[in-house]
Amino acid sequence: ETASVDFGTDDTAHAAAAVSPDGATLYVGTGEAVVALDTATLDVRFRWPTQTPVEALATSVDGAAVYAAFADRIDVLDPSTGGVLGSIPVGGTLAIDHVAPAPEG
Repeated sequence: ETASVDFGTDDTAHAAAAVSPDGATLYVGTGEAVVALDTATLDVRFRWPTQTPVEALATSVDGAAVYAAFADRIDVLDPSTGGVLGSIPVGGTLAIDHVAPAPEG
């Protein structure tokens, strides 16, 4: 089955994806938003607008958090609402290509 989802941008240079540990949710980051899709129905669970492009995405091992990396920070999102639980500032001039939480959380 295939579906088409409007991510609100044609910016394919900035795209990231991560799947929840239980496989029930696909998180897609673009130049304008993080979108959570139900993998069974392909319905949008939430759309969290961003002010800068998403560089990388990851989920915690227990599925309790989604990490969205940007050029200047990593936001920790609530996977059920997309709300920001916290933010981790990062410095430097290098782009973040990958983000991964430690296995123990």
